[in-house]
Amino acid sequence: MLPCDICAPVTIRLTLEQLNVLVPKEASQSIGAALTDSDAESAAAQLTYSVSNLRMSVDSIIPPTAYSMALRERLASGPIKINYKNYNY
Repeated sequence: MLPCDICAPVTIRLTLEQLNVLVPKEASQSIGAALTDSDAESAAAQLTYSVSNLRMSVDSIIPPTAYSMALRERLASGPIKINYKNYNY
């Protein structure tokens, strides 16, 4: 068993974007090029995506004692938030 006495609750939040992040591309065209006919435009209007069977894992380590002590002090003052870039355009 691994010591977990310094572990605070972990919250992982996934945000899935709207359909406007999808970029239609025809096989014979460069990405970003205009669609060549009405069939391509009709197909592009129906683009969608879904996520299923999402899985993840979290690896754990045993850090050095000095790190554990510093982390305990930091966690005693409140949660640690880690922000990632928001890709909204």
